[in-house]
Amino acid sequence: MKSGDRKGAVAAWQRAVDLDARNFDALYNLGTALSRDGDSNAARPYLEQFLRTAPPAFYAKDLQQVAALLRR
Repeated sequence: MKSGDRKGAVAAWQRAVDLDARNFDALYNLGTALSRDGDSNAARPYLEQFLRTAPPAFYAKDLQQVAALLRR
C-alpha cells in the first residue's frame, strides 16, 4: 500500500487472511481498504470478522472504527 500498489496490497491481505483467519491486522487493513474504495459488500465480511474476533485489549480503537463503518 505504501508503494502505491493498492491492488497488490489488497491481494496480499486477502492471501494473509486466507492463510490465517486470525491475522487481525490483515483483516482490518483489507476491510477498511475495500470500504474506502466504496466496495462495502466485499468489505463487510472482513470487517464483521474483525469485529467478532479481534482482541479488544489490543484493538479497542480499531474496533470502534470498524463498528462505525458497519453502521453506515
